[in-house]
Amino acid sequence: MRTTDYSRAASIAGLAAVYGLSAKVGLALAVVHPSVSAVWPPSAIGLVALLVLGPACWPGVFAGAFLVNLHAALSRQEFGLAACLLSALGIAAGNTLETVAGAWAVRRFAGGKAAVERAADLLKLAIFAGGLSTTVSASAGVLTLWAAGMLPASAAGAAWTTWWLGDASGVIIGAPLLLAWTASPPQKFKGGWTEAGALAAVFGSTLWFVFYRHSQPTAYLVLPGIVWASFRYGARGSAAAVAVMTAAALAGTLSGHGPFGPGRDLLLLQGFLATAALSCYAMAALVWERERAESELRRSRDRLEAEVDRRTRELVQAQKMEAVGRLSGAVAHEFNNVLTGVVGLAELIRNDAAAGSQTSKDAGDIVTACRRGGALAKRLLTMTRHGAEKKAVSLNDAVSSSEKILRLAAGEKVELSFDLDPRAPAVLASADQLEQVLLNLCLNARDAMSGAGKITVSTRAQRVPKALILSHGALAPGDYAVLSVADTGAGIPEDIRSMIFEPFFSTKKNGRGTGLGLSIVYGIISDHKGAIDLVSRPGGTEFRLYLPVTKRAPQPTPTPAAVPAPARGTETILLADDDEAVRAIITRVLEPLGYRLLVAADGEEAWRLYTENAGKVAMAVLDVVMPRLKGDEVYARIAAKDPGFKVLFISGHATDQAEEAIRAGKHPFLAKPFTLDRIPALVREILDRGR
Repeated sequence: MRTTDYSRAASIAGLAAVYGLSAKVGLALAVVHPSVSAVWPPSAIGLVALLVLGPACWPGVFAGAFLVNLHAALSRQEFGLAACLLSALGIAAGNTLETVAGAWAVRRFAGGKAAVERAADLLKLAIFAGGLSTTVSASAGVLTLWAAGMLPASAAGAAWTTWWLGDASGVIIGAPLLLAWTASPPQKFKGGWTEAGALAAVFGSTLWFVFYRHSQPTAYLVLPGIVWASFRYGARGSAAAVAVMTAAALAGTLSGHGPFGPGRDLLLLQGFLATAALSCYAMAALVWERERAESELRRSRDRLEAEVDRRTRELVQAQKMEAVGRLSGAVAHEFNNVLTGVVGLAELIRNDAAAGSQTSKDAGDIVTACRRGGALAKRLLTMTRHGAEKKAVSLNDAVSSSEKILRLAAGEKVELSFDLDPRAPAVLASADQLEQVLLNLCLNARDAMSGAGKITVSTRAQRVPKALILSHGALAPGDYAVLSVADTGAGIPEDIRSMIFEPFFSTKKNGRGTGLGLSIVYGIISDHKGAIDLVSRPGGTEFRLYLPVTKRAPQPTPTPAAVPAPARGTETILLADDDEAVRAIITRVLEPLGYRLLVAADGEEAWRLYTENAGKVAMAVLDVVMPRLKGDEVYARIAAKDPGFKVLFISGHATDQAEEAIRAGKHPFLAKPFTLDRIPALVREILDRGR
C-alpha cells in the first residue's frame, strides 16, 4: 500500500472511533426510543470530517454508526439478531447519506470548510446541512426501526421529530464550532487577556445563575455573554462560548435545574441552543467580514497611494526630461548648424586640395570630428526625444551587432558575457537607440565595478499574466522581450535608487560623468512603451528592460548604395535657413552645378520670395525650425497653391510634431550635420520624381 492509502485508512479508522464514541454519548441521552436522541453530536463530527478530510472518508461514518447502533440494539436483548442487524444497517446508511449529502451541499453552496467566515454561508450551512440533509437520516432511521419491529407506527411521528431536531441542532451547534477550530485561519483578537478573564467570570456566573440556581425562563440572560465573545474574540471565541454554554445547559437540564430542567425538556433546550449558537456564529462572521473588508480597503488605499506616488514620480521625471529636452533641443539646433557649416567648408577645402596632401588629410579629420560632434548632439536629443523611427528588430541581432562596441567600452579588465535566449522575440524598436541603451548601461556597470568585474547581457521572453508594477514603470498584461544587463559591482544604495534616472544626477567625481547616461536609457525605454526593473544588492546590480513584442518579422539591414556623382541642373530652388553658414555652404555646392538659388534667412522671407517668383520655383530646401515662420508652415502655404510642390526639409533639431507631419506627408528629411555630397544627390532625386 502507498503512504496515502495508509493515511486514508488511518483517517477512516479514527473517524469511526470518534463518531462511535460521540454517538454513544448521544444514545445515553435518548428520549422517545432508545435509538432516538435529541442530542446528537456525531452529525457535526461526520460533516466536518468530510469537509476537512475529504468525501472519501465516508466509510468511517458508516462504520461508527453501524457498530454503535448494533451494540445498542443487542444490549437491550429484546429483539433477534436479524432485527438488530437490519436496524443498525438502516440507521448507519441514513447517517452516512445525511453526512455525504450535507458535505456536498456545504461544499457546493456554502463555501466548504470556510463556511464560518461569512454569515450568508453560515445560514446556507444551517439550511442545507442542518435543515435538509438531516431529514434523510431521520426518515431512514425511523423507517428502519419500524420495519424491524422496534418502533410502533403510533410513535413514528414523535421519533422522527426528535431525531431530526437532534441531528439538526447537532449540525448547527457543532459544525461551526469544529470548523472554527480546525479549518479556519486564526483571527487577531480585539480583546486582551484581562478582558478575556472578565468575560469568563461574567459569562460563567451567568450560566451558573441561569442553569443551576433558578427554574425561571431566564435563558435570555446568556445572550450578552456570547455576543460579547463574538464581537471581541471572533469565530473561535464565539465557538468556545457556545461550547461552554451548551455543556452548562445540558448539565443543568439533565440535573433538573434551569428553565428547561423541571421537565428535562431536551427538545426545547436544543432549539434554544441552536438558535443562540447560530446567532452567535453569524455575528462573529459579520464582524470577520467587516474586518476583512476594512483590511482590503486599507490594502487598496495603500496600493492606490503607491500608484499615485509612482505616477507622480513619473510625471516629475517627465517634466524634468521635457525641460532638459527643450534646452538640449535649442542647443543641438544651433550646434548642428555650426557643424554643418564647418563640415561644408572642410569638404570644400579637401576638394580643392591636392589628393594625399596634408591639407586634404586635415580637412578629412575636421569632417570626422564634426561627425562625432553630431553623434554627441544626437545622443543628447535621444534622452527626451520621442517618435524615433521604429521597425521590427530581432533583440538578439541588436545585441550581437553591438558586441564589438560594448567590448571596447567595457575595457580589457571587464569580462563581458552574453546569454541570448534563442526564443527571445522581435520588438518594435530603433536599433540605434537599443545600441545606445546597451552602451550606456555597460559604461555605467563598468564604472560601478571600478573597471574590473563581470558584465552579463542577456535576453529572454516573458509572459506577464496580469498588470505588474516595477521599480521604474508598470506593465500591462501581455508578452514582453526582456533585455538584461547585470554587473558584479557593489550595488546601488537604497536611498538613491529613485534618483538614478534623473538628468544630471551622478555619484561620480566632478569631471568623470555627465549624469545623462541613465536618463537617456529611461527616455528611450519610455518612448518604446517599455518599463525598467532595477534589482540591486551588495554584490551586483541588474537592469531589466521590458519591451513589448511585435508580430512583424524583422527585415534584413539593406546594404548602403554607392553615392552617385553630383548631377547638374538648371532649375530654380528656394533655400531657407536661419543660419548664414548653412545657407552659404548649400549655395556654394548647388550653384556651380547650374542651379539658380533664391536664398531666405527666415520663413516670412522664403514665402515672399516664392510669391514673387510664382511658377518659376521648382523645389524648396527648408529648415524646419526658423524664426517668424517655420519650414513646415512655409510649405503648407506653398502646397495650398501648388499641391505637387517638391520640398526637402533639413534641421538640426525638429520638434516631434513637425517630424511626424513630415513623415505623414512622406517628404524627404535630412538631419544636420550632413556632408556636401548628400545635398546634390537628394536635390536631383527629388526634382526627377514624377517626371
